[in-house]
Amino acid sequence: CTMGKIKLIPQMAQINTDRTQKSFARISVSCMMEKIKLIPQMAQINTDKTQKNICENQCNMYDVKNKDMTENEISYAIRGAIFKVYNELGAGLFESVYEAALIYQLLKDGLEVKSQVPIPVCYDEQQLDVGFRLDILVEDKVIIEIKSVEELSKVHHKQILTYLKLTKLKLGLLVNFNSDDISKTIFRKINTNEKI
Repeated sequence: CTMGKIKLIPQMAQINTDRTQKSFARISVSCMMEKIKLIPQMAQINTDKTQKNICENQCNMYDVKNKDMTENEISYAIRGAIFKVYNELGAGLFESVYEAALIYQLLKDGLEVKSQVPIPVCYDEQQLDVGFRLDILVEDKVIIEIKSVEELSKVHHKQILTYLKLTKLKLGLLVNFNSDDISKTIFRKINTNEKI
């Protein structure tokens, strides 16, 4: 009897191995099904992580301070970003598209950028509740006013000069993206009341 049992041990081991493999196979299939069910959740988690990373990177970009940069240096960097956006997108889009693309490019270039910055207007020592907003403010020093029009009018030029006076900033750039030659539609505006 003992010899018979010893002969059966390899066969039993084989049977146990087969059962174990079947159990593993069932578990694997079960795990795969669970993973398949989890794929959308995992994708959401990965998306959330990606969004968080993007947000953290953008926050880090906002932390970049170039306070030592002069208005002229900032203006030079802005012009470079404008050319990149124009070369990529061309003419004829809405102002909001150019604004979003330019903000992205300026951040990518390591500049501090604020958009749709409210401008306080004071009259007779009272702050008026009016809706003036700067399109883009770079490094808290240079205003960018974006247009996408057939032709700039005098009021567009006066508008940015008024913004400079209200904010007491020294330099602004008026840019019209609806142009065949962007280099001819970037205008540098100086607040003559402030020294650069």
